[in-house]
Formats: sequence, C-alpha cells, structure tokens
Amino acid sequence: MSEASGGEARCAAHDAQAVGVCTRCGSFVCPDCRSLAGGGGGRCPACKVVPKTSSLAVVGVVLSAIPCAFIWLVGGGLSIAAYFRIKNDPDALTGKGVAVAGMILAGIWTAVMGVGVVAAIAIPNFVKYQGKSKQAEAKTELTRLRDLQEAHRQSQGTYAGDLQSLGFEAPAGARYAYFLGEGAPAGVPHLYLPPGLVTGADQEGWVAVAVGEVDSDLVLDVWQIDEQGDLVNLQDDLAFSDPYQVEAGWALGTTPGDPE
Repeated sequence: MSEASGGEARCAAHDAQAVGVCTRCGSFVCPDCRSLAGGGGGRCPACKVVPKTSSLAVVGVVLSAIPCAFIWLVGGGLSIAAYFRIKNDPDALTGKGVAVAGMILAGIWTAVMGVGVVAAIAIPNFVKYQGKSKQAEAKTELTRLRDLQEAHRQSQGTYAGDLQSLGFEAPAGARYAYFLGEGAPAGVPHLYLPPGLVTGADQEGWVAVAVGEVDSDLVLDVWQIDEQGDLVNLQDDLAFSDPYQVEAGWALGTTPGDPE
C-alpha cells in the first residue's frame, strides 16, 4: 500500500493516483497497473493470475453430449457447477460459454427423453382408444341385428336363417364381416368365420357373429350375439399383439388357405 501526505491514495508501484485496491493483497493500484493485471480484473500486476479454462466445464460439456444411460444428466450437473465456479472466480477461470453449452445440451437431451417417455405412454393408449372406437361398430350392428330378428319373429313367427332374409346390410365403410347361417356374410369380404364357431337360427333361437381386425396385427376381433341379446367378445383383438398368441385360424394367415 502507499498513501501520500494529505491522505490521497497512491499506487504501490507508480507515483500515480490509485483508482482501486488489489482484491488479493490489498495494495493500491493505478489505471496502468490494473490494465497490466488484465483489464481491470481487480488485482495488481504482482498478483495477476492467468485464467485457465475450467476442466469441470470441459468434462461437463463432453458428458452432456452423450445421450445414453442418463450420462447427460451428470454432464449437466457438472456444467452448472462449473458455471458458478467461473462466475465466482473470473480472474482464475474461463470457459463460461463451455459450461453454458453443456447445460444446453443436457436440457435438449432431457427434453428429447421426456418426449420419448410421453410418446411411449400416449401412443399405445391412443391405439387402444382407436381400437375401442372401432369395436363400437360390431356392438352397434349386432344389437341392430337382434332388433331385426325380433321384428322378423313378430311378423313371420320365426327367426331369419340368414342375413339376406333378415334384410341386414353392413354399414358403409364397415370394418367387420357379419355372419348368420349359410347365407353370404355382409361387410368386409376377406374376413371369415373362425374355426369352431357356428351361426344360424331355428325355432328356439339364433346366433350371429361379427369378425373384424382393428389394430393391424392380423389377430381377429370376434363378437357373438344370440336371441337373448347376450353380446360377448369371444376374442379381443386389443388384448393380443402377435397372431401366434391365439388359436390357429383366429388370426389372418395362421392356417393354410387363410387370406392375408
């Protein structure tokens, strides 16, 4: 330190008026000394420190660029720590931009991961929702078929033995084929009645079946209704993803001669 008579602070190295003190040793410094110490970094030339790039920032940005095993989260944490170290000691450390880059990379990978998690949850639920909406057709049309059978019995005294006699037609854009007795089915032409199922009518009752494929996995979605109005989902397409999980013939292409 140096102080002239009269109390005026003078530079410790030059006979010049001081403009501040060294943040390390406390001696007075003039503008020239501050310039020599690094552009006003707060230290005198004797205490001048040559700043170095923060190794923590470098490691942080490298790890933040690795999108696996949550390594980028570690990199992001190191980058944050490096940023504040550099901010607290700018005379000794540089690399604030590198630390910021590491934080940005970690943020990007976190956002990408978040989108992936949301998609992994939302897409299967959306597919299931779509499938449920498609199944509504089978339930609606088989219920309508039951109403037609009741009306036919009231007028003719017997149940209709096929869809043509009943006057049943599938809706436009049908996703299901409808079966009743030996007559031609209505609806999707390439779908067939799975093995083991029998449809038809007699004096006592009747059974009709709707067969569809609602989620593009080749597994058949099969519904049955009878004269009691009992609507049963004999095979839920949405419960399977592999055609070989079901009995042969209950998925497209699983028995010789089945259409694909």
